[in-house]
Amino acid sequence: MGWNGPPGRDGLWLSQGFIREYWDYQAEKFAPINRAHERLAGTFSAATAPAADERAQSVTSAGP
Repeated sequence: MGWNGPPGRDGLWLSQGFIREYWDYQAEKFAPINRAHERLAGTFSAATAPAADERAQSVTSAGP
């Protein structure tokens, strides 16, 4: 994470590693909620997994 120029006055950039680490953190944080919902509803994974996988691939498979 950094600035292209003077901090607060130019563009901010995020590295692929930073985004991947944040993505993993969010996945860990929401995993217990997903598991509880799967147990209660039984349809959560089947309904949303393909869309979630596509989003994950698009974020994490971009070039360095």
